[in-house]
Amino acid sequence: MIKPILLLSFAAIFAADTQLATDYSAEKAFKVEMASTIAMRTTSSSIEVDGEPVEGRGGMGDMASSQTRKAEFIDKIVSAKDGKATSLTREFATLAGATTSSFGGEENTRELDPPLSGITLSLERAENGDVEAKVVEGTAPADDAVLQGHRMDLALDALLPEEAVADGASWEPSKEAVRRALMLDMEKALFPRPAPVEGEGRGAGGGGGGGGRSRGGMGGGDGRLLDLAEWEAKATLTEESAEKDGVTCRVIAIELKATGDLPEPEARAGGRRGQAFGLPSEPAFLGTSYKIELEGKLYFSTADKRPVAFEIEGNLSQETDTERPGRDGATMRIRSTREGTYKQTVSISRP
Repeated sequence: MIKPILLLSFAAIFAADTQLATDYSAEKAFKVEMASTIAMRTTSSSIEVDGEPVEGRGGMGDMASSQTRKAEFIDKIVSAKDGKATSLTREFATLAGATTSSFGGEENTRELDPPLSGITLSLERAENGDVEAKVVEGTAPADDAVLQGHRMDLALDALLPEEAVADGASWEPSKEAVRRALMLDMEKALFPRPAPVEGEGRGAGGGGGGGGRSRGGMGGGDGRLLDLAEWEAKATLTEESAEKDGVTCRVIAIELKATGDLPEPEARAGGRRGQAFGLPSEPAFLGTSYKIELEGKLYFSTADKRPVAFEIEGNLSQETDTERPGRDGATMRIRSTREGTYKQTVSISRP
């Protein structure tokens, strides 16, 4: 009697494991809708000249910026092998984004004009795994760079475990997996930065440059923080089930954290503030530390074998320290703290 009992126990254990993998059978289709927002504001700042505080020169708390992204596209699987797509079409119904900055009562908004918006691509996977993208409907973009880096799987697959897991089990997606899930790896293709504007000042974005550089891309400005963050992630299959968009789903809890120091940004000309004090334009970068904490949920349908939705949000902050040579050999040191929020929502449905 012992052996059957043991067999039943092991069967019960294995039955408890859940397979969380997307099925890419031929003729399936996925409609993906993504929206994200990052908003930052300068919460404190100080200026010193040769170690002495400069009164009335540190009030930059009204400097704020935000960046938005929106993407809607449909993937239609043309052919598949071993559950993975080998050929598909990707129709970009909508790609849109904007950067808004405000300082001293002035507000400036720049709308992006993503070149792939309204375009349909054909993606083919070669035997070596490389993916080739071609424009099959619409006008081919002038810059071939926007056709690079496209993947044939859903971005949210990056957060799923490689093997079946039991309720309560946790796994740790890699830094690159987080970048994929947040679609940061596709920023340059989907939302390339617009052409530089001559004479544009530094603005409130904190990471955008003056001297004709653009603040348009998520990879610059405040978005640079997300793009370069040393992500640490934890995903947990909860015992919770929930209905999302009319589909019964298993709920995966997601925790994303990152702390560290950002690398020195590329050289740039100084902005209006430095020029207003009559200082040389090029600052010396002393360091930028950052902290990010995001929490969310990934909804997965085991019946339909696909992610259904993703919601994540949280807080981020960065502290920047720079120096500028001043008049008569003096040294100006500027410290600032920026704090803000990030939110992303993704919906995946059957078109």
